[in-house]
Amino acid sequence: MLAARDAFAGSPGFAVEYIPSPDALPAWPVLRSGFLGSASADADAQLLGIDLPAGPRGGPVFDGTGQLIGLALPGGAGGDRLVTVSQLRKALASAGKADQPASPHAPVPAGPKPRASVDQVYEDSLKTSLQVITAP
Repeated sequence: MLAARDAFAGSPGFAVEYIPSPDALPAWPVLRSGFLGSASADADAQLLGIDLPAGPRGGPVFDGTGQLIGLALPGGAGGDRLVTVSQLRKALASAGKADQPASPHAPVPAGPKPRASVDQVYEDSLKTSLQVITAP
C-alpha cells in the first residue's frame, strides 16, 4: 500500500483529514481530491496542492492508484505541504524504526497500476487515519 517512489507535481491525489468538532464526538474523516503541488522554496518540501478544510493536519495522502504517498502537514504562506514517502522512510530509518529503508534506485513494478475508485481509496484510508479526540 506504500508507493514505491515519490509522486510528482500535478499527479492526482487524495488527502484524508478529520474536521475539528467542538463536541469531541467521533466522526468520519473527509476525503478531498486534487492535484499535488510543486516543490516549495524549501528544497526538501513539496506543496500538498489539495485544498483541505481548516484544522489540524497529519492525515494520509494517496495517489490515484490508492497507494500511500505521504502525510499532509501544515505549511507556511505557500500552503500545506506533503511529507513524501522517501522522507518518511528516511525519518523512520534514522529513528531505528525501519529494518531496511527502500533504496532510491529500487526497481519499480513494470506497467501502470490501475486507477482506484474513490470509494476504495476512502475505505482503505480508514486503516491509516486516526482521529484524536480531546475534551476541554
